[in-house]
Amino acid sequence: MNMTVYDSGDIIIRQGDSGNCMYYILAGKVGVFLDHGTARQKNVAELAEEQFFGEMSLLNQAPRSATVVALEDNTCVQAISRENFKEFCTEYPERVFAIMQQLSERLRTAISG
Repeated sequence: MNMTVYDSGDIIIRQGDSGNCMYYILAGKVGVFLDHGTARQKNVAELAEEQFFGEMSLLNQAPRSATVVALEDNTCVQAISRENFKEFCTEYPERVFAIMQQLSERLRTAISG
């Protein structure tokens, strides 16, 4: 599993790109944007340490639904590919539980509007 460090303003993933992994934030903060860099840009979330993003592309191999940008220098994320997701689950069960809790909260928020 790869870990990468980003500076503030670095784009980690781009809306519309293909993807086969998700990311777990080890340090720092990221912004999740729709239509990043356009007049219609919308900041839909800020995520920090122990949160994740990119899970939809990992699970269904659809194009990225948003652009994610590092908001702080030294933002460190761990890429989790489809191939090493099982290993991640075995090595970090507490992180998997946290991901499940966050997915549940995101779903609850989406349903309640």
